[in-house]
Parts: sequence; C-alpha cells; structure tokens
Amino acid sequence: KIVLLGDNRIGKSAIQSRLVQDYVPEYVQTDLDVYTISMTLDSTVLQLKLWDFGGSKREIDIPAVRHIIEPERKLKMTKITQRLHIILGAYKQGLNEHICRTIALYYVEVSVREVIYPGVDLFMICFGMDNRDSFKSAFEFWLQEKRKYSNAPVAVLGLKSDQKHAVQESEIE
Repeated sequence: KIVLLGDNRIGKSAIQSRLVQDYVPEYVQTDLDVYTISMTLDSTVLQLKLWDFGGSKREIDIPAVRHIIEPERKLKMTKITQRLHIILGAYKQGLNEHICRTIALYYVEVSVREVIYPGVDLFMICFGMDNRDSFKSAFEFWLQEKRKYSNAPVAVLGLKSDQKHAVQESEIE
C-alpha cells in the first residue's frame, strides 16, 4: 500500500492518473482516490495499491472509508465504556452500561489517518516545484503527520517540474 500525501493542487492526483490510466485528467478536488496497478519487477508481479488523500490538513470524513474506521471506533468505544463502568461504578452503584456508552461516545474520535497509515508500506510526500509553501508544508506538516501513526519509509516527490520552479533543486537535497 502506497499513500500520496501533500497539499492541495500540487499534482498528486495527476501523477497517480498518469501511472494508472496513462493520462492526466482535468483537475477535480480529491478527498480520496484508491487505485490498484500491476507491475513486474525482476519477473515478480507486484500489485500496488495507491491511496491519494486530498490535501486537507484537517481530519476529513470520507464516506468511502467509514467501513474501515467503524471497527476501530467500536473497539475504542468498548474499551472506554468498560473503563468508565469500572471507575464510575466504584463511585456510584447502579451506573448502567447505557450511561457509560453515552459518556464514551463523546471521547471517541477515530481518524482516517490513524486507521489507514499503520498498514502503509511506503509514503510519498509530495510538493509542487512551483509552490514554495507546499515544499515547506511537506516537511513541517505532512512528514510530521505521517510520523504520528507510522514508521513506514518515505519518498519525497517534487511534482510539476515542468513549471517555473519556486523551489531550487539544491534545497531539496
């Protein structure tokens, strides 16, 4: 599993479309696109699953991955409910399961990133060569965000190399 990370409008979806479909479509904002491509390397057929997350820095609610997040959310809910029942049960006899679950619901937040990122084999942190802010963001936000959830390897990609460069190659090294 390979995940592409980086700011909006820097070319992540374009590079993915080029690899998967051999063409670059007009820009459409992405929340999440997932593609599978097959390639042969040293006579071994590889199946690569490319996940292209939109460039939103805030947590996003993506209907397409709710089914992935839901089991994790339920597990967290159960653990918190059990802890609350034990802790609060000592203070007030008769505190029922429903009240504990209601309290737990307010404390459970499961993000797309914390569920998806741990299973990733490679992160491609992207920036636009024509966009200095995206270069800065690649290291100050996206790399840090990835490190919260995963120790997987990282490749850094400078996209839009055909545009006027706002980032010099010497800075990238």
